[in-house]
Order: sequence, then structure tokens, then C-alpha cells
Amino acid sequence: MVWSGKNVAFRKKNSRKMAINTQDINFTHYTVTQKRLINFDLLRVTAMFGIVVLHYFTHGLYKHFEIYSGGAMWWSLSTYNFIMSEIVYEICHIAVNCYVMITGYFMITKPFKLNRLTVLWVEVLFYAVGLYAVLCCMGFQTFRVKELINAVFPITFKEYWFMTNYMGLLIFAPVLNVFVHHVSKSKYLLTLIGLGGISLTLLVKFPLGDTFGGSYGLLWFIFLYLVAGYVRLYAKSMNHYGRKAIVAAVITFTYHGLMAILISVFHGTNITPFGFSYNGFLFFFSLYVFLWARGLTIKENVMTRCLVKIAPYTLAVYLISDNVMVRKILWEEIFVCQGMLNDSLFIFKMLTNCFIIFTICICIDWCRKKIFEISGINYIIRLISEKIECVIKRAVITFDS
Repeated sequence: MVWSGKNVAFRKKNSRKMAINTQDINFTHYTVTQKRLINFDLLRVTAMFGIVVLHYFTHGLYKHFEIYSGGAMWWSLSTYNFIMSEIVYEICHIAVNCYVMITGYFMITKPFKLNRLTVLWVEVLFYAVGLYAVLCCMGFQTFRVKELINAVFPITFKEYWFMTNYMGLLIFAPVLNVFVHHVSKSKYLLTLIGLGGISLTLLVKFPLGDTFGGSYGLLWFIFLYLVAGYVRLYAKSMNHYGRKAIVAAVITFTYHGLMAILISVFHGTNITPFGFSYNGFLFFFSLYVFLWARGLTIKENVMTRCLVKIAPYTLAVYLISDNVMVRKILWEEIFVCQGMLNDSLFIFKMLTNCFIIFTICICIDWCRKKIFEISGINYIIRLISEKIECVIKRAVITFDS
């Protein structure tokens, strides 16, 4: 077929129109997507605040109390506050699962980008080394070569257990994505059932979750990632799951509460905090909260705009507040929790302290990101990541040929 100059010009003109229309469509889709992201920004911010509250209990409060398991003490203020703390403790435990599921929900359809991994690694390194240096200079920490090495290699030496697993998950994510996009829905579901069998622990040692790493292992993160991916790809229903989340919460707390009472009665010990495993009944509570948040319809207002702006800085809240050196200062010197269960304003003071920590950490990371942008560090990271990614792709193509 022979094309005249007029036909070629006509095609070019139409191509421009099509390009413009495509951009318009993409822009519209992007705008809608941004509005829907408010749901997950709300969940992300709430989850991170929940993690701070969780650390308030694990690193602070639950190291400084004792409640007698019988007599009039059952009705004391400390007992009431303890019960309330256990309820809050349970609710906050879903934060870790939800945070990982948010990642799985969005990453399951995204191509691998080395820059995403590099930016995260630099952020972890910055806070691990930076906080160690600051604390040494201020006299809160004695300089030791071993601790410096741990700070320089925070992922390798598990300075942050969550980040070690999270980085491993992101590295393995491309393989998981290839798998889920090349299997049928039924096989995907069977895979989740199989993984659930070796990831969940609903009763004592059943199924096999605790045998294969428990709730602090990479396998558990992979399971959460794939569950969220299944929701993204196949769960078309956007029904509200609020009631189911409440039912799951009641079942979880009832089970753990009964176990705590039985242990106290039969062993004659004082009442102690009963831990909630991320891979136990708490998983279903987390899942229904995640599904509920996914189906929320949130109108844009001042508060939602604030949440959207805060969300990108939330990871730093964990990196700063749960640094192994910082948390000792936070919970043992600044926010001392001893005697708090006998305080009538316990819940209010606990939430206020956690909010102060959360806000300060957000402000610190805002400053860090501004410094990175002004100094060109972000540009350098992106440039290096792109070059390394190109080298890796060329090596793969060469090896494959």
C-alpha cells in the first residue's frame, strides 16, 4: 500500500489527538485514584500511630506494673486500666499487618523499580547512623565499634526487625507479582490456603505458623502481601466490613482473655499481659479492618488533606521512635510509665504521650526530606538506581540470550 504525504500528515495529526486524549484519560484516572488513596492514607497514618501506642505498652507500661489476681483488687482502678490497656493493646496489634497489606495491595500491580528499594534503604541507613551519631555526641550513648557496625548495616543485623522483613519482601515482590499474574484465581486461592496453613497459628501450635517463623518472619509478610494482592485483583465487592471487623475483634479478645485468666487461675500467678500474635486470630481482625477501610467513602476536607500530606512521613515514626537506643530514652527516662495504671487519666495521658512522639517524628522526617530535595540527594539516588537497574537488565538479557 502506498501512502501519500497527505495521508501521513493526517495520521500524525490524529496521533497527536489520540495522545492528548490518552493523557486526559490518564489524568482523570489519576485524580480519581488519588481521592481513593485517602482511605489507605487514613489507614496508614492510623496504623503507624497504633504502632507507637503498641511500643508504649511493650517497652514501657508492661515493664512497670503488677496486679494481684484475686480479692478486692479485681475492682481497683489499676485493674480497670489494665483491662482497657489490653483492649487498646489488641486493637493496635493489627497495625503491622495492615501496614504490610497496604504495600501488597498497591505493589501487586506495579513493575519493579530499584529506586523504590534504594530510597527506602537510604532512609533506614540515615536514621540508624544519624541517631547513633547524635546520641553519642549528646552523651546518651557510649561509642562502640560493634554498635557503629550495627548502625551502618541495620538491615543485615536486624536493628529493625520489621524493616529487615520488609526489605526482603520488596526484593522478593517481583517474583510474587509474576506468579500471581500467571496463575488462575482458583490456583491463587489454593496457594493462599497452603501458605495460611504454614503461616497462621490459631490455637497452640496449630496450624504450623510458629514452626515456620511465626509472625516475625519473612514468610508471614509474604502471606500478607499475597492476601492483599488477592483483594486487589479479585475482591470486587466494596461492601463495608465494619461489623465483621468488630466480631473478629471480640472473638480475638475473648480467646486471649480466657487464656490469660485460665493461666492465672490454674498456675496461681498474678495477672500479666497476654501477648497477641500477628499470625493468630488477629489476622482476621486485621483483614476485615483492611477491607473496611478499602470500602470507605471519604469526602475531601481539611483533615483528609492533612492525612494525605502526613502519610509519606509515617515510616520515619517507626524508624525514630523504635530505634534500639532511642526507645530506651523515650520509655525509661522521658515518658516513664511506672504507676500509670493507678492514674485516673491513664488513657488520656497515654494517647497524649504517643501523639507527641508521633508529631515530633513526622516533623523530623519532613525536615529530612526537604534537606534531601534541596541538596540533590534524591536526584543522585534516583540516577544511581536507574543506572544500576539498566546494568542488571542488560546482564539478564545477555545471560538469557
